[in-house]
Amino acid sequence: MRGTFLFVASVLLVLFATAGGEASGLYYIKAEATQPNGMTGSDTTEEVAPAVGSISDAKLQPDGKLVDVVGAVTHVTQDQFWLELPDRSSGIGVIGGFPQPTRDQIVRVRGTMTTKGLEREIEAVDVEFVSSPPISIKPLAMPNRSVGGGDFEYDPSTGAGQVGAPGGNGLNNVGLLVRTFGGYAGNATASSGRMYYIIDDGSAPGVIPNIGILLDTDVVFRPNQYLMATGICGVERLPIGWIMPIIRARDANDVQVIPPVFR
Repeated sequence: MRGTFLFVASVLLVLFATAGGEASGLYYIKAEATQPNGMTGSDTTEEVAPAVGSISDAKLQPDGKLVDVVGAVTHVTQDQFWLELPDRSSGIGVIGGFPQPTRDQIVRVRGTMTTKGLEREIEAVDVEFVSSPPISIKPLAMPNRSVGGGDFEYDPSTGAGQVGAPGGNGLNNVGLLVRTFGGYAGNATASSGRMYYIIDDGSAPGVIPNIGILLDTDVVFRPNQYLMATGICGVERLPIGWIMPIIRARDANDVQVIPPVFR
């Protein structure tokens, strides 16, 4: 038929091998249009997927970059879940993806990097269950002053890296499952209108002296109670402009009142 073109795709996989022989670079696909008489048009090469990398490596990529990571699931909500490396060195939130995993499963996630609020996340296009025994990640305990940590190679122009808590102390731990303690010191309101608790162990001055960190939980507490809080670490900008570290409890068991005798 006149004007008909035959589309022929030739796949070119470009891999940059590590010393251990595993692929650590990017995959590319090369496509070329060919007419029935053998004449060819110009070809095009597109990046289609990266090789498996670490969560820390993924966070170093700018928004929109393709990434491919493996980790243990630490928390699952209706439309999101969090991954963490078994050595507790890095964690990240994942938006969407199907099928949705359950806590402690090992999964491989392919998707693009994005920033939600102040936190780097992966917008998943594919979730694959890895044939491996489940791993229950234990929370990393720390004082209030270490929750959030400092900036991790943060570049506001591209989104690469991860912002930390203002005046953050130590390594960035946004996305990790963490645990801390503190007395109930008040409340703060999120942009969504949701009410957060403020807990303070006296170690983190925060934006205003003697104000510690935010705690997001549905459990109700009374003033002067001392709490043990476990959850996913994040950073949040409040409507008044303050940026504060936050712990997002996964369920009611993640937040417990500490009796006076054990303080």
